[in-house]
Amino acid sequence: MRIILFIAIWCITGTAAFPQGEEAMLRTIQQADEKLPMDELARIVNLCTACCNSSSQVSVSLTKWLREDHPIYKGKSATDVDRFRGFLLYSLSKFPPIKSCMDT
Repeated sequence: MRIILFIAIWCITGTAAFPQGEEAMLRTIQQADEKLPMDELARIVNLCTACCNSSSQVSVSLTKWLREDHPIYKGKSATDVDRFRGFLLYSLSKFPPIKSCMDT
């Protein structure tokens, strides 16, 4: 919870454009596990969307959460997981497209 509050303050004060803000979000995404409740995961996604929506690294990291077998979903109901994954897909639409190897 402390890291979320810290990042939220960072975003509100306008300093999230610095690389440290993106790095903090990436660490938060990577460290997320089954212990985080869905509302906390949603806060992380909202902060990423608000503060780091031009970052392809953040977008790719969040995309990993779409895997049905991702550890963040352990112990969560199927309904909650489906609802969150839909919210995550919608949020990812606010990030710019990522050039893939297929675009060459």
